[in-house]
Amino acid sequence: MKLIVISHPGGSPGAPPGSLRDEAGLINKLFENGLQILHLRKPDSTREQVKKLLSEIDQKYHSRISLHQYHCLAEEFGIFRLHFTEKERAATSWDDFQMMRKRGFTLSTSIHDIEQLDTLSSCFSYAFFGPVFDSISKKGYHGVVNNNFKLTKKPVNLIALGGIGTSNLENIQAMNFDGAAILGALWEQPEDAVINFRRLSQLLVPESSAGRSGLKPGDGDMVALSPSPRLKPGIDERRADADGYRSGYHDICGPGCTSPGGDDRVHIPNPQDQQSQRPNPRFRPGAHNMRAPSQEPQNTAYGFSQSKDLDTIAKLHFISSQKSGLSHLQSIQKALDAGCKWIQLRVKNQSEEDVLPLALKAKKLCDGYNAKLIINDFPLIAKEVRAYGLHLGLSDMKIPQARKIVGNEMIVGGTANTFEDIILRINEGADYVGLGPYRFTTTKQNLSPILGLEGYQKLMDRLAKAGHHTPIIAIGGIVPDDIATLKNTGVHGVAMSSALLQSADIKETVSKIKSTLC
Repeated sequence: MKLIVISHPGGSPGAPPGSLRDEAGLINKLFENGLQILHLRKPDSTREQVKKLLSEIDQKYHSRISLHQYHCLAEEFGIFRLHFTEKERAATSWDDFQMMRKRGFTLSTSIHDIEQLDTLSSCFSYAFFGPVFDSISKKGYHGVVNNNFKLTKKPVNLIALGGIGTSNLENIQAMNFDGAAILGALWEQPEDAVINFRRLSQLLVPESSAGRSGLKPGDGDMVALSPSPRLKPGIDERRADADGYRSGYHDICGPGCTSPGGDDRVHIPNPQDQQSQRPNPRFRPGAHNMRAPSQEPQNTAYGFSQSKDLDTIAKLHFISSQKSGLSHLQSIQKALDAGCKWIQLRVKNQSEEDVLPLALKAKKLCDGYNAKLIINDFPLIAKEVRAYGLHLGLSDMKIPQARKIVGNEMIVGGTANTFEDIILRINEGADYVGLGPYRFTTTKQNLSPILGLEGYQKLMDRLAKAGHHTPIIAIGGIVPDDIATLKNTGVHGVAMSSALLQSADIKETVSKIKSTLC
């Protein structure tokens, strides 16, 4: 169950007397103590006051902040979470929400009537509902449910709000809420905010399968909604991708801004400008509806609907390798230096404890280059390091099971070798399919039957005839000279490892490959 903190309602730095002293320092300490999401709500603060507060919050925590006001600051501070009040939600078009979600924003909203749940767009990842109990911060603001209340259906995750503290937090989980938002319980006594947050965190009841030690992909019917005890929270989740995000914008003034048409606009990349298309940190095709129902083919075998936004998946994937005197991290460094933006950390025959430190370092490397990190095989690690995606082999955990760990917002790809494998992956809700091998490769053990160019052509023809458009990534022994002919079969892109690392000029090779795939 999520524990979300809503910021102190008072002013920010530079505000009149009575404001919270050293608010940024307190917020940093909350993050240091395991806070995952902070909703920054400052209804009485100016844009400059909010901006100053954000500048004083440690930069590594910005991506864990959701803005309630001044959404226009999101780009400047690498923030990808936006909250909309009921009024703002009504004033914003469905298309605008679609575009914001597509460009990487995690959206949330508020409701005060449980019947409104059915009216919420699937663009929202979660919603606040309350007041559940009598409000602590707003005297006379009474709770709207009784102790026997229990949610039976939730089109989106629902976060309880209002009057929540140590005396009733456990009731929230019994009511079947997905989380709790804390306000008055922390800020009534700001000097004890960190201590009270720790107490509240300790009261959270773990999900049935979360918290078991030694969890590995494929361990029974695991439904872990939180990391294994070995995986420590608080990892930096910076996700801003400067390439493409700052170009090709058209202006849509967001409700979180104050001057329509002025400097307070939310900048959303124009989907018609192909230069602005980029992989992004939060929009994930496959398990989420990002199109109008009339436009989106439905596949309900596993309860997922398949999106067809191909531009979300990069066309050149680099797979880490450990051979020829190079470590996994050294191979990743070479690929990043050469211009690769999609990096898969693929470590085999090592324990979770051994892979986690590598994943943390790989994430830091990728963040430094605005590149996307994909974790192979380990969903708990992918969740803990806040990777962009997870890749699963045919013998690994099933995609729907992995979704229960990493959530619906993370990219999840799957391996396939046959037409039946591809259809299975599509039905599971895979965001892309790694199809191979093209030819023999020493990178992978237990190699599946080799497809060759003819095999790819037959499979791509069958997929086209069946009306499937999930991105297909060719993999396995591919060299630069293969790419033009492979592209002609209809594949979306290629995954490479040794052929890149062994090239005489890896940077030039990457540049040529990107040009061919473009």
